[in-house]
Amino acid sequence: MSDTNAPSQVQAVPAHLADTAAKDLESCVDPKRLEEEPKNPWLYPPPGRAPTQKVTDAWFKSLSNIARVEKCSGKKFKSNDDPQCSLHSSYPVVFTSTNGRLKAPFPKQYLVMIALGDVHRKNGLVTNAGTASLASGQDLVIDGDGEMYFSEGGGGKALFLVLDLVGEETG
Repeated sequence: MSDTNAPSQVQAVPAHLADTAAKDLESCVDPKRLEEEPKNPWLYPPPGRAPTQKVTDAWFKSLSNIARVEKCSGKKFKSNDDPQCSLHSSYPVVFTSTNGRLKAPFPKQYLVMIALGDVHRKNGLVTNAGTASLASGQDLVIDGDGEMYFSEGGGGKALFLVLDLVGEETG
């Protein structure tokens, strides 16, 4: 397998789309819950309250995003014609101030974390991400069988794309 946890060096989606989704997400999550959450490293907004479909669609339209995930994972999308059919689930999250380790959060899957607004280690970015920050619209590929480490500090927003990829790892 190649370098998972490799941050994108370019915008994975237009920053204005990510920023708009971040503002929408902010209005959906009670700030008190972020401070008082005892164990979860992130919170989900109420169903249907955070429109992020435009961000998801923009991400899948970029062939460079698809190629980078395949390179990082050593696996392929289920369809070259419609890579979005490999999308298992997607959801926006707001990181809490809960720190610690999360073991194998997405077994046998890969996670693409798209920053909705700037995300860094002081507001939720996983500490083993291979980078200290992601600008709005940048993304990160994470092996779902790995571990995610969180530091104290929350409030960052991201869109999670959980992918079911096919094939054997090549690395």
